[in-house]
Amino acid sequence: MKLDTFVCLGILLAALFVGVLGAFLLYVPAMTILTVSPLLLGLGLMFALGMLTGRHQRKLSHAGRYAA
Repeated sequence: MKLDTFVCLGILLAALFVGVLGAFLLYVPAMTILTVSPLLLGLGLMFALGMLTGRHQRKLSHAGRYAA
């Protein structure tokens, strides 16, 4: 139960970070919405990939530990 809480808190903080970063990048006049949108999309996809990889690695480490 605690792990679910930490995962939800991590996702919430990541969304908050992406929102703040997006607001800042849109505030900078050198970047348009067309340049900020793919940047934030890539950041979100990399975060999701990291979560999936970490979850997969954790499942593999538990399987290897109890397989003997």
